[in-house]
Amino acid sequence: MTDAVQTPAGPCAYDIVEIISRREAPRLHAVVEVVEEPHLLLRLERAITIPARAPVRWFDGDTAWQAASEIEHISSTSVNCLLAPQPEWEPAPVRQSLRAAVSNAPILIKLVDESDSLRSATRPLHAVCLDVSASGCRTTWPGLPPAIDDRVQIAWEVDDSLLDEEPHWISARVARIIDLPFGKRQIGLRFELVNPTEAARVREWHQAWLHEHRRRLAGATVVRF
Repeated sequence: MTDAVQTPAGPCAYDIVEIISRREAPRLHAVVEVVEEPHLLLRLERAITIPARAPVRWFDGDTAWQAASEIEHISSTSVNCLLAPQPEWEPAPVRQSLRAAVSNAPILIKLVDESDSLRSATRPLHAVCLDVSASGCRTTWPGLPPAIDDRVQIAWEVDDSLLDEEPHWISARVARIIDLPFGKRQIGLRFELVNPTEAARVREWHQAWLHEHRRRLAGATVVRF
C-alpha cells in the first residue's frame, strides 16, 4: 500500500470547463480546443467579454477542481487561458454540473397537479431538449408557459416503438423561464431525483451526451496558438 496522494489531472482537449465570473449568471462554459500546458485555448459558448483573471473549473473523474487563471481574449469567442500552477489547484467548493449540448433531442413533458395527487398530470407535451447536465436541462416549451417551481415529469423515450409502453418519467421542477422573440419560450428544469433509479437514468443520459459532444469536437478542425 502506498501513501502517495494522487494528483489531479488538468483539463484535456475537448473537455468542457466553466469560467466563474460574477458578471455572468448562469456561469460561462467553454470548450478546450488546444492544451499546451500551462496554456489552454478555450472556445467560449457565446461572444462575451470576460475578466482578465477568473477561476476556471473542470472535472477530473467525479471530482471538480478549480484554479485561478489569467484570461487573454484572442477573439470574441476564443481566449488564451493560463492556469495557476498545480499546487494552487483546489477542489471546487460546490460541484456544478457541466452542460452537454443535446442536438435538439425530442422529449415528453407533462405538468403535475400537486393539489390533487402525484398521478394527476396534464397530457404529455412534445418538446425539444437543448442541453442537459447532471442536475437539470433546458428545453423548448410549446404553448402556455408553466410557473416557476411547478412540478413536471419528463421522459426521453419518445420513439414510435415505445408508444404502447409507459415511458420512464423523471421528476423535475421549473427553475427558469426564458422568453424569446416572437412569443417563443424555453424553460430550465431542475431534476428532483426522487429515487436511485431516476438518478442513474439521468447520469447515464448526461454522460452519453457528454461523450457525443466530445466525439463531435474531436472530428472538428481546431485553431492552434
